[in-house]
Amino acid sequence: MTSKKLNKLTAQKLHSKGAQLREQDKHNEALQYLTLAIIGYQKEKKYGDLVDALKDKVLTWKHLFLLKNDKVFAILAKKDAESMLSVSKEYKLEDRLHTSYFRLGEIDMLFEDYNNAIKNYTRALKFYVGPLSEKGDYRYHLGEALCRKGQKKKGKEGGRRGRRGEERGEKGRRKRRGEGRILIQLRSSV
Repeated sequence: MTSKKLNKLTAQKLHSKGAQLREQDKHNEALQYLTLAIIGYQKEKKYGDLVDALKDKVLTWKHLFLLKNDKVFAILAKKDAESMLSVSKEYKLEDRLHTSYFRLGEIDMLFEDYNNAIKNYTRALKFYVGPLSEKGDYRYHLGEALCRKGQKKKGKEGGRRGRRGEERGEKGRRKRRGEGRILIQLRSSV
């Protein structure tokens, strides 16, 4: 896409395209779109969306690290995760703190810094707002960090609690959508 066409896209469209490219493993293009989205969100003073675009950059750097096994990508991921947290704090985006800490924990795991990962996952849980299933995922990651640090018993319990939380969250979503009733009706009609 030419730079004239890119300049006409909204920050939201740039962000959406960047996230889509990341999912397609087109990392270089994704980073370009996400960077432009961040600049656009700053101009629009949409700092929550800016943090979300940074999150997608963190994930892109993380994918590149896992593919290329070059630590430079983990360093870049860490800096963008730190930026997420700084922006969240500066603009009092309480609903973005948990995601910022969670991403920092993920990057700490790449560096095998389990002490910091445990601290960041614990902070992510402290500030968490959102569905129970995602909170279960956070607990699971905390459990993994504890296990890797050598606290296997505590880590396994955290992992189990995380999986149970994910299951309860999924059951709650199905119940709210009425899927449980449909399954019961299907079973009784067979």
